[in-house]
Amino acid sequence: MESNESLYDYYDDYMEEQPYRLKAKIGGNLAWGLASLIGIPCNLLVVVLICRDRTVSNIVIINLAIADLLFLCGTPILVVQSIKKDWIFGQSMCKAFLIVNGVNQFASSVFMAVLALDRYLAVCHAVQSTTYRTVRSAVILCGVAWGVVIVEMIPLLKHAQLVSIPMSEKEDSKHSSMRCMLYWDSDNSTLDENLIFSRRFFTAYCFFLTYTIPMGGIFYCYGRIIVQMWGNHGHLFKHVSARKRRTQKKVTMMSVAIMLLYTLCWLPFWLVQWSIDTDAEWTRDHQILMPVSYVAYAMQYINSAVNPLFYIFLTDTSREKFCGAHRKRKRERLRPQSYLHLELDTIPPATQNPLTEDSFSHLNNPERIEEQCYL
Repeated sequence: MESNESLYDYYDDYMEEQPYRLKAKIGGNLAWGLASLIGIPCNLLVVVLICRDRTVSNIVIINLAIADLLFLCGTPILVVQSIKKDWIFGQSMCKAFLIVNGVNQFASSVFMAVLALDRYLAVCHAVQSTTYRTVRSAVILCGVAWGVVIVEMIPLLKHAQLVSIPMSEKEDSKHSSMRCMLYWDSDNSTLDENLIFSRRFFTAYCFFLTYTIPMGGIFYCYGRIIVQMWGNHGHLFKHVSARKRRTQKKVTMMSVAIMLLYTLCWLPFWLVQWSIDTDAEWTRDHQILMPVSYVAYAMQYINSAVNPLFYIFLTDTSREKFCGAHRKRKRERLRPQSYLHLELDTIPPATQNPLTEDSFSHLNNPERIEEQCYL
């Protein structure tokens, strides 16, 4: 168990703003701010680009983007909190802030599990799953997933609160800090004991529900997919067109990339949390602990900022919509200069007009239509 001395030493460093802590704080704030500046518009772009393209995979991806968006929107509060030595936003905002942060952990893992299950059914049980791998089923499943997230968040909602922590071992100390945290209050224990128990309990609770259990199911699904796709020497796709086969592999690889990114970005955070909770030797050196903690925490925000880049550039439909929107804006800027003085009868028909012919080109490409219906 951690000693009172180590606990108060930590908060003494916090109040005194040691140089190493200041450097770590500046680096963390820059990372959080940059991740939000990139991640918020990119996640919004993902929602806009694929919300009308209703496929099973896209519905799950939209929900993942929403979870990342909610998480990144809390960055301003996080930055202010890192600058101030006390929580200044009140009890209600404390609960809201911790809930929004928790939603990203729980929702991301749940929807990645849903995406892994969808890929498993699409690849390993392609024929049998056609009857229930529908857009309607995906919407219902996502609704159930959000229900699971809400149930998992109940303990966090109940125990998210402001706690006054004295900055000295002396009971009559006038110096204290208001901290927003998950705190399990017990009248039979001291403040120090409650703080330690709360950290360990909620670390274990979130770790198993958002990382260990979901990742076990996700790795199982993708393991089976890899065996099916690359272990059968093409037998699985012998009745599938080359275009659909390529699309199926690309969507699956995008899902694997999202899962691996989540695993790698959240692993440092959990290693730091468990090291603190088990009182690992290296955590007693705050000059090491503080920079490492800020880096581990920043990795979560980087994950939410990078995810939409996978959504956009690893799927054909999203990438083509993105490029198409860019081309459209460019053509609209050129249109007044090129066509303002043309007579109406000199403008070619729509199917021959270079401004609009791309909109009709997919009609002569049945494989493209088939691909959009498949995903």
